[in-house]
Amino acid sequence: MKDEIKDKWIAALESGEFEQEQGALATVQGGHCALGVLCELAYREGVVTRKDEHNGVESVYYGYDDSYTCLPSSVVEWAGLDCEDPKVDGVYVSYLNDKVGASFHEIALSIKEHL
Repeated sequence: MKDEIKDKWIAALESGEFEQEQGALATVQGGHCALGVLCELAYREGVVTRKDEHNGVESVYYGYDDSYTCLPSSVVEWAGLDCEDPKVDGVYVSYLNDKVGASFHEIALSIKEHL
């Protein structure tokens, strides 16, 4: 992973700006998973588009490019990653966020030490 992007991602996870969410990159209510935070950084730099996924009448999720659950290829390339769900210390970031229930702070520490 590119050091500059890694540092931005860690800082964003630890900033308190993002509410943690599970099961989707982002919700219209403002929640993000750890991967969604990276996508939002890429969006702010013009790397990806963001669009709503409609569930009936209400918009529920944000997607980045055409992805709603893992990193789109444009973010993978921009960040210098080798896959859409990077591993830290042998565990996928999405698994830490969604199944383990690790906090953004814990995930940021794992990224800092192992990615």
